[in-house]
Order: sequence, then C-alpha cells, then structure tokens
Amino acid sequence: MSAIDLTEYLAVIGKAGENKADYAYTPDDTPSNWKLNIGDVRHVGGAVAALGPGGFRGKKVQIPEDALAGVKRKVLAAWRKFHPDAKPEDEPAHLSKKEESMTPEEMGAELVKLQGNLDTITKRNTQLELITKLSAEDRVVYDALPVEKQEEYLTADASKRKEMAPPPVKKAKKKTKVDDGTQSSPADDAESRSGRRSHR
Repeated sequence: MSAIDLTEYLAVIGKAGENKADYAYTPDDTPSNWKLNIGDVRHVGGAVAALGPGGFRGKKVQIPEDALAGVKRKVLAAWRKFHPDAKPEDEPAHLSKKEESMTPEEMGAELVKLQGNLDTITKRNTQLELITKLSAEDRVVYDALPVEKQEEYLTADASKRKEMAPPPVKKAKKKTKVDDGTQSSPADDAESRSGRRSHR
C-alpha cells in the first residue's frame, strides 16, 4: 500500500461492514463518508497526525469547520484510551488545547453554564450573610420554616416576618412525677395527719 493509499485509509475511507463508532467523523450512515479511524492504536496515531498542522505524511484530513471541534475531542479521547499512563503534557498539543477543541456555540454554552454556577454561588453567599445577621429569635423561626419560605423570610421586613412565623409549639406545663417509692401517696398523707391528731 502506497503512502497516499495509507493516508486515505487512515484518514478518509470507511468500509461497509465496519463499526461506525470506530470513526471520529461520521456525518451519516454511509461508510465511504466516514473519516479518521480510531478503532486501534495504529489508526489513532494516523488520525492524530492527519489533524495536525503537517497532516499525515503531508496530507491533512478535510473536516467541516462546524464538526472539527467534536472530531478533535473524539480523537483525543481515543488517544488517551490507548495511552492510559500518559501525562497531560504528553498529549498532542493540537488536540488538547481546550480553546481549539470547542466551537463558538460550545464556548457560548460553557460560558452560560459558568455564569449560572457563579450566580448560584453569589446567591448562596448573600443568603449566608443574611442568616448570620438574624437575631437568635429570628434564627429559630427561620429554621422552623419550610425551605421554600426561608429565602422570602430573609428579605422580609419585621412585620412580614411576624406574619410568616409559624405558631409556637405549646409546651406542657405539667410534668409527670415518677413514683420511686420515696414519696407518700395522698391517702398515706391523710392517714398520717389523722394519726397525729389522735395522739394529741
């Protein structure tokens, strides 16, 4: 097999009966449109080279711009699979740089996700700050409220907080005494008093 033929095999041509999952670029179900076989370590090496600046033996694989980031991620994942002991600095530079492996849409989605995480953290920090400023009485009420009401309680004014406070738990005023045999019964007390009167 010539160098050009080998390049075509490694970087471009899929064959009927082959596994679609073994290719990094599969725009449809037609094997001849599949590119970059990553089914074994030898093919992964060719795929890495084909995506590099110099291509595989001088020939660079042609991948649509909107699919390139995803293809690079697949090839890098395959490279890592076959090089489990490799360090991050050993990874192919043209594949491992995150900014080069994300499309503008993916970067936008990542930014939205990061912004959402930041908003959540900021909101929680604000809540914690307000909680630390609660009086002991307000903290008891806050802890007794359902979770969905706690945030509203933190930002409410004094009158609103009084309205939101749950009814107090009534405490039993009478405590039951345990008879340990050392205390006399009411009947014993009456008999004792009667006996004292008879001795007078």
